[in-house]
Amino acid sequence: EKINYPTGGKTSFTYELNQGVSEGITKSIGGLRVQKKEDYDPITNTTYSTVYTYSNVDNTTSGKLLTIPSYTAYWNTMLLRDPNDFMQLGREIYYHESLNPTQTLSYFSGSPVIYTRVREEQIVSGVSNGYKIYEYAAGLSDQMHDAIYPFVQKQDLPWDRGLLLKTSVYNQTN
Repeated sequence: EKINYPTGGKTSFTYELNQGVSEGITKSIGGLRVQKKEDYDPITNTTYSTVYTYSNVDNTTSGKLLTIPSYTAYWNTMLLRDPNDFMQLGREIYYHESLNPTQTLSYFSGSPVIYTRVREEQIVSGVSNGYKIYEYAAGLSDQMHDAIYPFVQKQDLPWDRGLLLKTSVYNQTN
């Protein structure tokens, strides 16, 4: 994806799949995240890159999937009868199944994943200029139902997620 400016500059983005941990397993999760952003300055002929890494200190993903969408199924049966067929030998049965979500499918302001740690590295013309580490609150995950009937809407607690907890700034030599 690229944006061309009338001044000759450009900005391009590189995307990758969301990754998150659910029930102890790392999974690819719907949606995209920005992996890299590049800005080109035609006056200085310089490319400024920002590389984003979404990982913990141990290099595992910092993405958290707080809930897996749940559905309930409804089945309808329809028996069609011919009023002239007294023996009902020619009857036809139709089944219809529908799946309905038991909660809103869009969580966390549109993303199903919350990242608790993001590394943002600044690179100028191929040379690292240092990086920043951002740490965020994951929020509560126990405020959501577990397939208990009646299916009550899961609570969305946006005030408890994505809060910036800490920013650390490092130069080229750490």
